[in-house]
Amino acid sequence: MAAIIYTAYGPKREVIPNEPGNELEPHYIEKIGENGRTYLEKDGETNTYAEIQSYKDECDVHSILCRYFAGDTSVLSRQGVYIDATQLPTTYHEMYNLMAEQRDKFDQLPLEIKRKFDNSFNVWASTAGSEEWYKLMGIVQNAENNKPEGNGSGENEGENAQKEGKA
Repeated sequence: MAAIIYTAYGPKREVIPNEPGNELEPHYIEKIGENGRTYLEKDGETNTYAEIQSYKDECDVHSILCRYFAGDTSVLSRQGVYIDATQLPTTYHEMYNLMAEQRDKFDQLPLEIKRKFDNSFNVWASTAGSEEWYKLMGIVQNAENNKPEGNGSGENEGENAQKEGKA
């Protein structure tokens, strides 16, 4: 059979409409059966279109500008956040492997540090990046110890240099 080449002047392809999907999105919860295996059970449904439309006024540029001109400056007070997401996991499998690597790192920590997090990987991971986490890990020193000498006006810079033998 010869291949059909479709052109602007030749026969047209048959148009098949796409399935637009369902209006209701099912929600599932994980359950554990008597044999110890997990399975999903339908928990409810959400009207996706209604949920999207509920944010209509918050996203409308005209509504935002009307609020701003009425004196509400909080509408433009949020700063945008930009991150490099190229290294983030894109699949469940990659995320699982990343968490396994982090658990291995936690397991290799000294016992004293693990005790500060109640020997719990979940506590350690959920507080990661916070000031408390840095303090418990022993990474952050007190702010008072890191203050430079002098009052910041440059008055004592010559004296400090003489003390250190630089002048």
